[in-house]
Amino acid sequence: MILMTETTEKSKLSDILEERLSKAEFSSIVMGLAVRIREIRDNGVDLNRLLMDPEYIYVDADGTINFIELPIQNEEPFDFKFFMKLCFANTCVSTEEDPAYFGQWMNRLNSEEAMTPQDAIAMSEGWMEEIRIDAEERPLNPTDETAGDVTTEFKQEVLCDVENDTEHRAGQKDVPAAEAEATAIPESEPEPVETEETELMPMATLVRIRTGERRELPKGDYTIGKQRETVDWFIDNTAVSRRHATIEFDVDTYYLTDNNSTNHTYINGVALAAMATKPLRDGDEIMLGNEKFHFYFS
Repeated sequence: MILMTETTEKSKLSDILEERLSKAEFSSIVMGLAVRIREIRDNGVDLNRLLMDPEYIYVDADGTINFIELPIQNEEPFDFKFFMKLCFANTCVSTEEDPAYFGQWMNRLNSEEAMTPQDAIAMSEGWMEEIRIDAEERPLNPTDETAGDVTTEFKQEVLCDVENDTEHRAGQKDVPAAEAEATAIPESEPEPVETEETELMPMATLVRIRTGERRELPKGDYTIGKQRETVDWFIDNTAVSRRHATIEFDVDTYYLTDNNSTNHTYINGVALAAMATKPLRDGDEIMLGNEKFHFYFS
């Protein structure tokens, strides 16, 4: 069952959340998700049948949220707070506004306190009221270009720092001829030349964000999950499957495979299909259910 009309003229929620959202846009999305979940529940639809992946949640032009209902139930019972964490795991908000509201939202999601649709509605209503009050107290000035000037000045400062550093380094390399002759290395003792054989092998590191734990990845298979006896990295999180995902090295690239996990595996917010394999790049964010990691390769 599809809890919407057609997917034409609709936007994927995942695409919208990848944009830099204003406070008003962010508030509207939180409100829309909470209101829609409450409506579906009140209409007697089993929330355990909802496809929770933002890639398959659609938004109408008027802001209405549309879900897809699965023919079978999810293995884990529907949890509104966990669902919101999945949706907003990689959200970016505009830096032209005070992001305190976003910090408030993420702190609530990461707290031990439960969350209901009504709680999310109340928070979004509070943000909308702040927007209204701010608009009344400080109306927008069309000639105000302060934000642009600050950005330009910042860029100029960075460029100046780079130029000064370059000049400083160049100055260090300018050695007078007499001094160079006095400190020259005899021909019998040539400077060591670094070859490919002496270069360090690339090193990959995986960081668990919640605890700060770091693991160096081997040049082989590395499995992550909650079944201590059969994995390389035991994760004490019920949202993680027993052998949730495996990272493997081949030639000069690391690859991530989802081992048919219950709560899915994500790279930079994009879900992998069951048993699918994708290459990893330096700086990628990995999500196993709601457990977040950062991958570094240098």
